[in-house]
Amino acid sequence: MRLPITYSSIVNTLLFLFPIGILNLKISGDFILLLLMLMGLYTIFEDKINPFKQIELKLFSQLCVTYFSVVILSIIVSDKRLELLHFSSRVSYFLFAPLVALAIYKANINFIDAIKFNFDLLSVFNKRLR
Repeated sequence: MRLPITYSSIVNTLLFLFPIGILNLKISGDFILLLLMLMGLYTIFEDKINPFKQIELKLFSQLCVTYFSVVILSIIVSDKRLELLHFSSRVSYFLFAPLVALAIYKANINFIDAIKFNFDLLSVFNKRLR
């Protein structure tokens, strides 16, 4: 019997794979975040949900974009613009965080199973790294 592939199952899988991605390669963790961001974009266009107008996500979205704006402005105003420019890629995560939050908000996630699974994975990788 084949399980149906649903929006929630894709987001659950990406969230389960995220700790593995961070531990193995930074790039795979970035790729998983990119896929979660794309799932958030899909939700915006498919369900017509705006993370800046959704009550549960409104404050989080505003804080993330405000933080991104303040850091970019501080880089622009700074005397060491070129030295601080490499931080802009890390700060861009805050610009896309509302989309990732929307993807997680829309999915039906079993957090207890996710936490158990991730602790099991972390213990296996921790033993392997020693």
